[in-house]
Parts: sequence; C-alpha cells; structure tokens
Amino acid sequence: MKRQETAGLHTSFGSAVSCLDNAVVESFFSVLKRECLHRQAWTNKREIEEAIRDYIERFFNRTRIRGNGKTPLQSEQYYYQKFARVCA
Repeated sequence: MKRQETAGLHTSFGSAVSCLDNAVVESFFSVLKRECLHRQAWTNKREIEEAIRDYIERFFNRTRIRGNGKTPLQSEQYYYQKFARVCA
C-alpha cells in the first residue's frame, strides 16, 4: 500500500500520461496563492478559510475579468440567457 493511501489520501484520478489533467486546478491555486494567500500573515486556520471563501465568492467569481472580457458570473448568466432562448 502506498504511503498516501495509508494516510487516507487519494492521488490524481487522471491517467499518468496526461500532464493536462490538473492544469486548470493548478492554475487556479497558483492565482489564489499569488492574489490572496501570500499577501499577508495568517494567525489561524479559520482566518485562511474565510479569506479563501471571500476571495472566491466576492472577487474571483464576481469581479476578476477573464480572457473573454467577462467575469465567471457574467459568463454563466450569458450562458443561461442564451440557453433559455434556445429552449423557449
């Protein structure tokens, strides 16, 4: 049994030959660390959890512009408006 399995952890579920399996997640965590976590010292786990939740909900999803010129929230709203017209 591998060390991570004895600790109750699971490794990537993707194939070993694909380096792109975790690319999106790795990119997100890189941005999260750079824009949120490494900007100050934290005193406890609860502060970090609140900061991450706030960063994702208030900034990353609602404010931060992506390559398409929209926030994720705007992109999602556009998708559902377009989808509603198609299904109507």
